[in-house]
Amino acid sequence: MANYIKNQDLLREIIASKEQKKLTNKAISYISLMIEKIRFEFRYKDPIDVEDCKAEAMLNVLNYWSDFDENKSKNAFAYFSQTIKTGFAIGYNRLHKKSFKTISLNNLKNIQNI
Repeated sequence: MANYIKNQDLLREIIASKEQKKLTNKAISYISLMIEKIRFEFRYKDPIDVEDCKAEAMLNVLNYWSDFDENKSKNAFAYFSQTIKTGFAIGYNRLHKKSFKTISLNNLKNIQNI
């Protein structure tokens, strides 16, 4: 586990956030720090891509933070780390969509019978 955020501190803030039905300022600061640290696990050619992916990671956390169930697991750090990494992947895939070309056999000319 990372040494920059203690799981118990994050867990306490998430539980407090659920009681308030919104993320506390401390929870947001913990998550922002996690995003900043986790971003170094990925490589980007363009610095603008990094910022876009960080924003997507935060958006993913904002969408799914309340789904964390402290009754099933006390490891909030793992849950939010994975949520952040998924956000980075979503952001990167949005920025760099792969285009697949299809070839139709009907359009090929000079096909030889084998």
